Amino acid sequence: MTNLVPVPVGAPESGRVLLIDDDPHICLAFRRLLELRGHTVFQAADGREGLAAAERDSPEIILLDLNMPVMGGMEVLRRFAKECPDVPVIIVSSSDEIRDAIEALKLGARDYLVKPLLETSVLTRAVETNLERARLLRANKQIRLELELYSEQIREDEESGRKVQARLFPAHDWQFGDYRFQHQVIPSMFLSGDFVDYFGINDQFAGFYCADVSGHGVSSALVTVLVKSFVNSATAGCANTLPPMPPENASGRKTKGASRTSACTAIWVRTLDRRPSR
Repeated sequence: MTNLVPVPVGAPESGRVLLIDDDPHICLAFRRLLELRGHTVFQAADGREGLAAAERDSPEIILLDLNMPVMGGMEVLRRFAKECPDVPVIIVSSSDEIRDAIEALKLGARDYLVKPLLETSVLTRAVETNLERARLLRANKQIRLELELYSEQIREDEESGRKVQARLFPAHDWQFGDYRFQHQVIPSMFLSGDFVDYFGINDQFAGFYCADVSGHGVSSALVTVLVKSFVNSATAGCANTLPPMPPENASGRKTKGASRTSACTAIWVRTLDRRPSR
């Protein structure tokens, strides 16, 4: 009983194989065959030795006989299923009883071969197919772990960015002469580039603006930090005048964000003159 999967063209990728069988002739034949294919082979003559060898030699795949002294193959298979479930086990047994094959597969064996093997390619195909499958499964598991870690880092980065952005918003209730400024931000489930600000330029003028940065995430939020920094720099030192950029030219202006974020920012800007109109 074996999965007849085609053997990949070219030399196989070598692996570490543990062979557990009490028949020295079988062990010698299998060892020579697998070493010719480039694999490293470790041997054990019974189940107990096989458990010790698995812990010592860290095999990538195990060939296991069922009928052995000291500890039978089924018991060894149960132990492997608990202690090293990611290592594929192939049963190679002289028993052609269907119930043995079914029990072995239920216990976690990846394949069941019956001795004597009619063709040596049956063994090499089973070993190399299951080696490749096990490596792909380990690689997928590692990728999932890395993705989970990356997702957690993104969540932490977004949470940190959200806290930084919250500190950049102006006071919820701000008085400028006879004028009162308030704002309300409805938070998105994503860290975004939506931002508002109001501030005193000097005793006469106050400024306020809304900024909308394209996209979501840390990069968009970073642009709002740059916008606030730019506005603060532009209005600094304007004791008796407005900033150089007239409000009407700033309204609706779209400017490119920092090159490293490649974000587009739309800003609506206005100023308030609290002097009585004439």
